[in-house]
Order: sequence, then C-alpha cells, then structure tokens
Amino acid sequence: MRSAGKMSHSESRASARYSRILELGKLWAKAMICHPWLAYKAIDWDAAFVDAVNKITLEMTDEAYGAIAQDMLERLGDPCTYVAGFGNNGDVVPLLETAVGATMTEDNIAIFQLVNISLDDCFAFEEAFPKRIADNRDAKAFIFDLRRSPDAGWTGVVEKLFNERVASLLCSEPVVAPARRSRCYSGWPQSEADWGYWFSGFVVRDGASFSPGPEAITAPIVFLINEYSELPKLVLALAQQQNCHIVSDTAVFPDSSFSRWIALPGGYQARLRIDELISANGQTDFRPDRILKVKRTQGNKPLLTAVVKLIRSGNLRKNKKDRFIQTMGRIPKSHYDGSDFPETGFRLLAAFRLWIIIRCCFAYIELIDESWDGALEKCLPLFDKAINAREYYMALSRMVSCLGDSHIDVRRHGFDEHFGPAGPAVQARFVENKLLVVKLDDDALKDQVSVGDIIVSIDGKDIQVLREEITPYFAASTPQALRCSMALYILNGEDNSMADITLEDSKGRTKKVKLLRKIWLAAETDSTTKPTEIYRIIPSTAIGYVDLAELTEQMVDDMFERLGNCDGIIFDMRGYPKHTFGKISDRLCTHASRPAAMFVRPVIAVEPAQIFQEVLRATQIFTQYVTRSSGPKYLGKTVMLINEYTWSQAEQTGLFLKSANDTVFIGSPSAGTNGTVTDVRIPGNISVSFTGEEIRWPDGSQLQRVGLQPEILVEPTIVGIRNGRDEVLEAAIAYLQNAIEEHQ
Repeated sequence: MRSAGKMSHSESRASARYSRILELGKLWAKAMICHPWLAYKAIDWDAAFVDAVNKITLEMTDEAYGAIAQDMLERLGDPCTYVAGFGNNGDVVPLLETAVGATMTEDNIAIFQLVNISLDDCFAFEEAFPKRIADNRDAKAFIFDLRRSPDAGWTGVVEKLFNERVASLLCSEPVVAPARRSRCYSGWPQSEADWGYWFSGFVVRDGASFSPGPEAITAPIVFLINEYSELPKLVLALAQQQNCHIVSDTAVFPDSSFSRWIALPGGYQARLRIDELISANGQTDFRPDRILKVKRTQGNKPLLTAVVKLIRSGNLRKNKKDRFIQTMGRIPKSHYDGSDFPETGFRLLAAFRLWIIIRCCFAYIELIDESWDGALEKCLPLFDKAINAREYYMALSRMVSCLGDSHIDVRRHGFDEHFGPAGPAVQARFVENKLLVVKLDDDALKDQVSVGDIIVSIDGKDIQVLREEITPYFAASTPQALRCSMALYILNGEDNSMADITLEDSKGRTKKVKLLRKIWLAAETDSTTKPTEIYRIIPSTAIGYVDLAELTEQMVDDMFERLGNCDGIIFDMRGYPKHTFGKISDRLCTHASRPAAMFVRPVIAVEPAQIFQEVLRATQIFTQYVTRSSGPKYLGKTVMLINEYTWSQAEQTGLFLKSANDTVFIGSPSAGTNGTVTDVRIPGNISVSFTGEEIRWPDGSQLQRVGLQPEILVEPTIVGIRNGRDEVLEAAIAYLQNAIEEHQ
C-alpha cells in the first residue's frame, strides 16, 4: 500500500509525459507568436506540432524527447532556432585558436586577428584598434577575422570595438545597417473579419547609419566569419559597400537575430529567434558574399590563406546578387475544416493555440481568478483523454471558465453546446435564488406551465445540484452574469428531445411536465413583464417609456418627438440594444463634448530589448466622447433600468447616458461584461470569442467584473412576477414622480 501523496510508477510516467507535452506546446505557441518567418513563409507549423506531440510516449528518454523538439523546430528551416545539442546542420566546427592582434604581410595586406576575442581583449584592444587601422591606411587590403569557436561564448562587445571612429575609416560612402523587425499585434485579428480594427504586423527598428571620415579607406576590406561570429552593425552596413567582402567557410551563417532560450524537460534548452534583419528594399535573411570550401579541421589558417590568395590574384569578387532573400508576403490564416472531433494532436494544438492567444491578447488577463498557465496544465489531460466531440468541447469550456469574462463563448457550427442547442418554449430566470418561469413562448403550454412556477428539477436532477455541476463550465464576469447565463442554457438539450421538468406552483404544489426542446434563439432580454410598445407615454403620468432592447437607430428621432414634452423618460436597458447609445446620448448632452468611455487595447510587441520575456505587453488607450447634437435637446430627467441582462453594449449605453446628463440607474447590478470582442478559430469547427479590448469608465475606473451599480436597488420578487408586476419599472416611475414634484 503506497503512502498518501506518493505517485505510482504509472502515474509518474503519465505526469512526465504531460510535462513534456506542456513544454513542447508552449515552445510551439511562443514560436507561433514570435518567430518572424511564420508571418510570411509557407511553413505548416500546425503539422509540425501535431507530428511532434504524437511521438511523445510514456517510456521515452530525455534524449528522444529533445530530438522530437528539434525535429519540430527544424520545420522552420531556421538554423538560428534549435534545441542545443541537436541538429548542427553544418560541417564539424573546429576549435579555433584564439588570436588577437594585427600583422602585415610582405605584400602589404593588413590582417586583424579577432578570433575568439574575449571581453578583456576587446577592452584592451579598443583604443589601439582604430589607430592600427589608420596607421595602415595605405595597405593593399584589409582582413578582419571575426570567427569564433562554439565554446568561445558570446561577448557582445565586438559591437563596441567597431565604433564610430572605426566607421569613419572603413566607410568610403554613407551606409546604413539593416533594420531589425519583429512581430507585433494590435489585439488579436478576428477569424472571419478583415476590416482592420485588429491587426498584426511588424515593428521595424531603424538600422544604424555610418558616414566616411576624411581619411576613409578605399582598399578592399574582407571580413572572415563562421556560424558563431558576432556581426556588429557596422559590418552589416559595410556589406553594401563595393570594396567590402564578407567571406565564410560554411553554409551555416551567424545568428544576427535576437533570440530567447526556453527551458525544456530533461535539461534541454531551445533557442527561439524573435526578430530578423531587413534591408532597405524589404528583403531578409543575410548571406555572405562568398563561401569558400576549405579544410575546417585544420584550424584558423585554411580560410585566411585562401582569402589572401584571392586578394593576390585579383579574384576577390563582390556578390552581385542580393544578399537577402525576398519575403513572400503574408501567410494565409490557419483553417481547421474537418471533423468535430479532431485527433489527439490537433486537440492538444487547440489548447496551446488558445493558451498563447489569450495570454497575449485577452484584455482582462490581470483580472482572472487563477493562473492561466495553471488552467492549461490542469486541463491538458482533458484534451488528451477526450473520447468524443462533446468531451473535447467541454474541455475547452472548462479551460476558459477561469477567465471571468461573459464574452467568452465556445461555439461549434454557431451553437453553444454546453447542454445542447435546443430548449423548451419557456424563458426562465433566477429570482430569489429560485429558477422561475417568467415567460411562455408558446401559448399551447399554458395548460402545463404558468408564469411564476418554480423549476425544481430538470431530467431528474435537482436545480441546485445541477448549478454546482455546471458552474465550472461558465466563464462568468460576475455572480449575476453567471445566473443569467445559466438561466439561458440550463433547460437545453438535443433538438426534438423531451425535457422532464418538475415544477412548484404558487400554492406549493409540485407537478411533472414534459416539454419538447427545439432549436430557437435564446432571449438575451429580460422580458418578464415588459410593456409591448417600444416607446410610449405611461398612462396617467408625464413620463415616457422606451424599450432600448427593441428601439432602432431609425426610431430615435421619432421617439424624442413623441416623448419630448414628458417631464421624465425611463430607458429600459434590461436587454441588448441596437446601437442607439450614441444617437440618444447626443440628444441628452448639453455640453460640446464629454468623455463617456475609455478603451484600452493590449498591444503585443515581440521585443528584443526585453531580456527575460518573449513579448512586451503594452496598451493603446483612447476615449469615446458624447457630442452635442445639433437637434433639439431633451432636458427632462432620465433613468435607466438595469439588471443582469444589461451587458456589453447595454453597459456601454449606460456609460454614455451617465456621461450625457447623469442618468440615474435603477434596478440591480449589471453583468460587468463590456469590451470589444474578437475570436480565435481552433480545430473541431470551433470558435472561441473573448474580450480583446477593455472598456472602463472615462476616469479609468474598472467596469469589467463590477458592472453598472444602481443608485436605487430594486429586484423583482417571486410574488411580484406571479402577480404580473414589474417592480423595477414601478420603482422608476415612483422615483421620477417624486423628482418631478420636487422640481416643480
């Protein structure tokens, strides 16, 4: 009997497998966001991951795992992205003899040995270096040997050696080093839309420029390099100059990009390119002028001897071809057409694709209740072990539930499949913590169901037990938003199935009914006891009523025309509006303009200057304003009715009306779900929507996960609903009547 907390051998192997999958997936995902080539080269990066992850087994060794990771990275075709210790992709690299100093051949060729130059050597040679070049300005040619051994390490100070003083001697004309570019994302581009609101692209950092001095050298200049050379900006700039030649003894070229090291299980390290050089004509991928095949195993001399021979024979030719490879343009987006239940590799890919996009581009990542990395790790086995499309779908729902954003919507073929796409022709709402029938959408059900009946159980399961079971699958912004979402879907099931429902009526009697489920459009409006007219004057009052869930932009002017003489107007925003907030608020605002809402968008830059992270998350902020309309102004008092059905654009309406004329909120807190929505497409014919841009109050204070708060708190009661009352509307009428009387 094993002790508590100690894993068995099989559990330990499973844990090791998931650890390997986790880190391989994160590596793949970071490359998807960061590696510049994936933006324009025809690389099937999805297939690279699927092929690799399918090879990870319970019994594999660390070395086998490292080889799998290397195989995946090799799909990029980038010698600068690799797993250390695998895939040399070139000749055997000799250990070169360290040589630092300057010599002159008998026939006046100046040779500057900088092989394996160390940090101390650089500092010691820095002052003498430009003087030695100047003293030998009449030389027949200049050779700078920048080769390094693989064990020499990276110093970063070769850049310091080739400074402005050296540039004034080596430049015979003004030259500019290639720019550097890396990926950036202004939010996450939607899967179907291409209207430019969200976009991805490149950040280009200008290359350094260098100018000749009065004693500039015009003789041939040769730089000897290998795959481990450090290439200063000046050397890259001089590559454009006709008298400058860059010569290598290998087809593997030095890494002139910035990169990050990423730890993998088994002690391995993966190197990931995060930027690239780009020339003035838009071409990338540096190449030397010439590659000389020499015996590298014989150390420093073969390449140096070969170059000296070329200089003496006059055969040192400049590469007439561009030393950069033309980019191919934007690569098409991934499309995952096919089965609703993709194979294991693609299910795991979905988890990592969703993880990295949310990590980088979800607007409210700082507000989540638990670690997003932890959610990935916890849910990974669910993706792996899913045996059908529904289990895969539920794994996705479970993973995103921690995000606390009611804009999160996992959909397949346009339907949310938490409980099936179909429901009975009744609308329900949680009132006083009971699930209450609030509307019948089919009069034929009146003999079975009454408004105000309490739903006790569904398909034999108690409502409270069912609530506890399904809560982990909802990404709700607030408790009230969770209640709203549950009420919309808790009765659902398969199309044409029968819902076995136990009801309790107003006299406490229980009964069981069977209701047919059909696919229909779920109501996102609290239609409990709403008036049927979209806008009207409330009888026996001087108060107007407007149902903002039904009012269209085309109706706004006529609405104000009909209600313009009312002493007060009630705007009922217990539902989802139709883009009327701007037109209404303009008619209420008497100022030239007033700030109404602050928008904050995540801007992701793959930033070489960030030492310890692959991406830099910044924000772009702008403000929306209420502007004064040229039309007649409504100067009466206004209130807005709110509850848990007031979400997203409805809350935006509240911000605008509050800014326009300090409209009073009456009811209960809104859903706390506002922002601009984007989505990501993943395998299984699934799209996942999420908030890609947050919206705050104009002073910057938080709205998400808080909601609009009523100045007057009023909630419906079971008794009120059974008696056909709208207690929130009644409270608003009473408030306005009192306010009007006081004003008079």
